[in-house]
Amino acid sequence: MIAATVETGQRNMAVLEQSVIKDNTLMPGEWYGGQLHLAPRLNTPVVKIVTPS
Repeated sequence: MIAATVETGQRNMAVLEQSVIKDNTLMPGEWYGGQLHLAPRLNTPVVKIVTPS
């Protein structure tokens, strides 16, 4: 479950990166860099793991 969530997050970041590059066209020889700051959701649900006893 955690591995799938990590994989989904990495895939989403790759899609976001591609859309940023597409929207800000780079010419040959140009480069891009910077930081992307993401704030956590304020209403993040709490996940409880229940183990059978």
